[in-house]
Amino acid sequence: MTTKTFLVFDGSVDCSRQDEPVFHLEVSASTHLLPVARRAGCYRVAADLCGHKNCFAPGLRAASSTCLGCRDGLQLQPGEFWSLLKQICGMPAALGRTTELWSFPMMSKWRRNATLSPLASIPLCLLMFLHGATICVGQQQDLAAFSKIGPEGAGHADAIAAAKRLSQLGPDRLIDVLAAIESATPLGRNWLRVIAADIADNGQVPVQPLAAFIKNTDGSRDARYVAFRLLKDADPDLADSLVDGMLNDPSLQLRYEAVAKVLEAAEAAEGDARVALYQQALESARYPGQLTEIAKSLREAGHPVDLAAHMGFIKQWQLVAPFDNTDGVGFAAVYAPEKEYLESPQHTVSQTSYAGKLDKVSWQSHATDDELGMVDLNPIFKNEKAAVCYGYFEIESPADQPAQLRLGSIVANKIWVNGELATANEVYHARTGVDQYIADVQLRKGQNTVLVKICQNAQTQSWAQVWEFQLRITDPNGNPLHFER
Repeated sequence: MTTKTFLVFDGSVDCSRQDEPVFHLEVSASTHLLPVARRAGCYRVAADLCGHKNCFAPGLRAASSTCLGCRDGLQLQPGEFWSLLKQICGMPAALGRTTELWSFPMMSKWRRNATLSPLASIPLCLLMFLHGATICVGQQQDLAAFSKIGPEGAGHADAIAAAKRLSQLGPDRLIDVLAAIESATPLGRNWLRVIAADIADNGQVPVQPLAAFIKNTDGSRDARYVAFRLLKDADPDLADSLVDGMLNDPSLQLRYEAVAKVLEAAEAAEGDARVALYQQALESARYPGQLTEIAKSLREAGHPVDLAAHMGFIKQWQLVAPFDNTDGVGFAAVYAPEKEYLESPQHTVSQTSYAGKLDKVSWQSHATDDELGMVDLNPIFKNEKAAVCYGYFEIESPADQPAQLRLGSIVANKIWVNGELATANEVYHARTGVDQYIADVQLRKGQNTVLVKICQNAQTQSWAQVWEFQLRITDPNGNPLHFER
C-alpha cells in the first residue's frame, strides 16, 4: 500500500481567487525549511491564530511557541517541520514520494518541482493523510463532509475519514467527486482536488464524461478546471481540442489555456497575421502576466496598447498624506479625511486642510503613467515612513451591478465603497502583485465613491521602503469595467 502526504494551504495565492494551491511535498533528510522572508511568498492573514500584530504567517508556531511569521532566519529540521504540522493540524504526518505543485497560473506548468521555501509565508496549512481503506456505502455523506470543513480543524476528523474512503473509488465515480467541489468550502475544495487526482490514478479515466463536464459552462469553474487537468493527463489531444472554444469561457483558468494557445500561434505567425492573433489574445486575456506579454509584443510590432486602461486600472487619483502610523496606530485610527468620508460617503473631496503627521495637509490630484496603474507614494510624499495616505476617486456606474475591486499593495490597506468597508489587510512588506486582494462589492447606478487607505510602517530594511499601490475594477469574472469619471 502506498502512503501519500498532501499539504493543503488555505487561501494562499491565486490571481482569479478561485484556485487555492495544493502542494505535494517530498522532504529528504537534508532538507531545511529556508529562512523566513517577510517580503517573499504568499499569504492571506488569519489573525485569529496569532496575537502578533504584524505577523504575516499566523498560526505557524515552532516547538518554542515562537511564531514563524514573526521571526527572520528560522530554520527547521525535517523532523521538526513534520512534528510542527502534526501539532498545528492535529493530524498524522507522513512522508510522501512526489514533489508537485498544483497552482494556476502562478506556474507555467501544472506540475512543477517545489521546495519548502514557500511554506514559511503561507499562513494556514493543513496536513491531509490519505491511504488505503475499504469503500463504504455512504459516498454522498462522505462528499458532504467537505462542505463542512473549515479552519482550525473544523470538520477535519470527518473529512479525513471520508477522504480515506473516497480516495479508493474507481474512476467511474470521478464525476461525482468533481461535482461536489461546487458545494464544498474553500478548504473542502482543496481536499476534493487531491481526492480527484487520487481517484484518477486508480484506473482508466472516463475521458468523454470528463469532456462533457468541462463543456458545461454553467458548472463550477473550479471543478471544470480540475477536470481539464485530469483530462489533459489522460487524453492530451482531446483536452487540446476543447481549448479552442474557451477564449470567452467564464472560467478564467480555462480561458488562460485558450489564450496561451493563441499566443503560441502568434509566435509562429508573421506580419499582419501575427498582429491579429495578438489582438485576439488581448481581447480574451484576463491574467496580468499574459496581458503584459501581449502588450509588449504589440508594442514591438508598432501597435502600442494602453494596458492600464485596458485592464481597468484607476489612473486619476486624489491623494492626501501623511498621517501618523507610528507603531502601526494609523491602520485603526480614523483620521479626518476618513471620518469626513464615512460621515458623508457621497461627498466630493473638499479643499479643507487637515492636521497631518508633520504639518497641515490637503488633497492633491495625481495621475499615474505606470503601465499597470501603480501609484508610487514615495516621490509624492518624500519617502515618509510610519505614515498613512488616503486615496479617493468617483465613478459613474450605468446600472446597479456586482463588481470587484482588485488591489495590489505591499503594505497595509483598507478600501471603502460608498462608505462600506470592502477589505482590510494589515500586512506589511510581505509580497505584492496585481490582484493581490480582491473585494466583492455592489455598485449602484449613478455616482459611486471609493476611499483607499495605504499605511507604511517604520521598517528600515532596504526591502521595506516601498510605499505604493494599484487598483482596478472588474466584473466578478475579472473583465475590466470602464466608467465615466
